[in-house]
Amino acid sequence: MPADKDGVAALTLPPSDATRDGWVSPHVAALAATNVVAERDLLSDTGVDVVGYGRNTVYRAKDAAAAVRLRDGLLAEPKDTTQPITRIPVAGVPSASCDTYAMFAGGETIYYCTVAVGRYVAEYGSAQRVDVRQVIDASYEILRKAGS
Repeated sequence: MPADKDGVAALTLPPSDATRDGWVSPHVAALAATNVVAERDLLSDTGVDVVGYGRNTVYRAKDAAAAVRLRDGLLAEPKDTTQPITRIPVAGVPSASCDTYAMFAGGETIYYCTVAVGRYVAEYGSAQRVDVRQVIDASYEILRKAGS
């Protein structure tokens, strides 16, 4: 198999763990979701044909409209939390949105962001807000410059 089908993994940031570098089919990507069936349906409905892995994840949807639906669907997926989820915009990064939540009362805050550019969607999550902001900013610039 090619290490980077259609160059999608090259649109991610370099991974900190070399075992998370490359690409998978949408069916394989769905297996990592909290709700495998919902993720599989979302990826199918938006025409995702390849998912690139690096430090972040990049999905290639069938077109720009499908990428926006994918971005919104990824954010809407249930999170493993009993705490409220707060949606926060990302200043200076058009078409990006983030959720912030705690896994449990008094627990660590999680930041999860997605950005749609053309037919691509990048996602990233971390407990460090600055880290997430830097990754989503860089993801947007990579996708924008790639002419997505």
